[in-house]
Amino acid sequence: NMQTNCQSNSNTPNKIPVTSPSLVSVVVLTLESCGRNLKCALLLDSGSTTSLLDEEYADLLHLKGPKKELKLSWSGGKNRIIEDSMIVKVKGTGIHDNARTFDIYFRTVKNLGMPPQDFNSEEVRKKFKYLKDLPLVSYSRLIGVIGTYQWRFFKQQKWIGTQEKNSRVRPA
Repeated sequence: NMQTNCQSNSNTPNKIPVTSPSLVSVVVLTLESCGRNLKCALLLDSGSTTSLLDEEYADLLHLKGPKKELKLSWSGGKNRIIEDSMIVKVKGTGIHDNARTFDIYFRTVKNLGMPPQDFNSEEVRKKFKYLKDLPLVSYSRLIGVIGTYQWRFFKQQKWIGTQEKNSRVRPA
């Protein structure tokens, strides 16, 4: 099995400028496909109905799936059309003992352009003593987005459809 951290030196033209330090809602998972494992951080996006994965990491996992046009829209009236976004399924497992495994459907996006998001769990534990017993995990790069519209289904542990058939998340 290939174990990879999620750092990359690639220059992404669509980087979102970050003007001050902030933390976002993130889940750290191990993604698995074709006998390859990738421990990574994914943004939980409360406004997204589709989960997105940077194409670079889909390639690392040897993910393949049908290609279909993907239209993205976000605040400020910005839109982006991806002509050849793959629809892929990957196993996602939490990184703690006895973590469950889920099938996650992603749409691939070339140069997703996620902002830098360094999180050092030891520094946070030192600064905020009341967090010392929480299972915090360090990470340095976000490689995708899980739409929280889908993420909440993990807790319900059943299929619930969304507008797009292939943007569902289901527990295994």
